[in-house]
Amino acid sequence: MLFTWEGKCQVKEALQSFGIPPDDVDLIIINQESVDLDYLLKDHDRVAVFPVFETFDISSLIKIRDKPLRRLKFIATKELAALAKLLQEKGLNCSLFNLDPNEELIKLASLEQRIILTKKTSLLYSLRASRVHLVRAQKAQDQLKEVLTKFQIEKTNQD
Repeated sequence: MLFTWEGKCQVKEALQSFGIPPDDVDLIIINQESVDLDYLLKDHDRVAVFPVFETFDISSLIKIRDKPLRRLKFIATKELAALAKLLQEKGLNCSLFNLDPNEELIKLASLEQRIILTKKTSLLYSLRASRVHLVRAQKAQDQLKEVLTKFQIEKTNQD
């Protein structure tokens, strides 16, 4: 899309004019470089705006705030109880869902903004479940490594 502005315009003003709350933006790339919300737009700037990133850490790129908005929260299905415990021991927010109905799990995950960790392929194909990771490893320690790698979690505690 091509947009024009009269006078000077900061990125945050442009976002607000499009109805995008700046507090919901995690990364802004203009002309292939990360910028902050006070950046003054220029003719022919190429702008990309991103919400919260879950699957990788952008802390080395971000210019908007000190830390990314990413707040990883997981919910594990009952067959991953050992993984849930290991994630909790690492200081990560992970709850365990012990019931079978997928619909209740999907509702809870959506309500609490949690990423579903499961071994159930049926959850991958549910149109209502938008944040699902199919855990492939068999042993709990390998599952932990898989999740930490997938979501690029390097530190032992998430703020």
